Amino acid sequence: MEQNSKTKLNQKIITNLKSDKESENLSGLTSLRQSGKAQYMPFLIGIYRESKHESVKKEAFSILCELKQQDIVPYLIDAIVGKENKKIQKKLIEVCWQNGLKYTQYLPLFVDLVIEEDDLTSFEALTVIENLEYLPADDLVKKEVDKIKKILPKASENKAYFLNVILKFLNQPTE
Repeated sequence: MEQNSKTKLNQKIITNLKSDKESENLSGLTSLRQSGKAQYMPFLIGIYRESKHESVKKEAFSILCELKQQDIVPYLIDAIVGKENKKIQKKLIEVCWQNGLKYTQYLPLFVDLVIEEDDLTSFEALTVIENLEYLPADDLVKKEVDKIKKILPKASENKAYFLNVILKFLNQPTE
């Protein structure tokens, strides 16, 4: 997907992505893969969430995982926290570690996901954290460490394990 946000969105792609027809969806996804831009992300996530065609869902997920433009990250983060995407939240988090983009500034969100969500979703969020290339500023790390240490005594066995992994990753020993 290209980064030029001044170019208008191609209405044919949008129409194909919104269609109920599998062939039109796949055509739209092919066009998106070749010449899309970040502004198509809501449509791409929407078709992944709503399509009844497994081939369309598979192709949309594949595109999401292969995107390498940093400007898609805010769209993806909005989708992860969006209530309409709750059923695909785990897969959207998986996209984050699969595409390898930079999510450093979103450490608090991923820590919250580890704390608040079911174990499978928590594991995906933990994987994003473990794949961070850089840690955020020390004050942000300290805030997250403090949050984790406060939650840790009340956490389930699995959550405690995940949280301890995060503490170790952040180079902060448990007490």
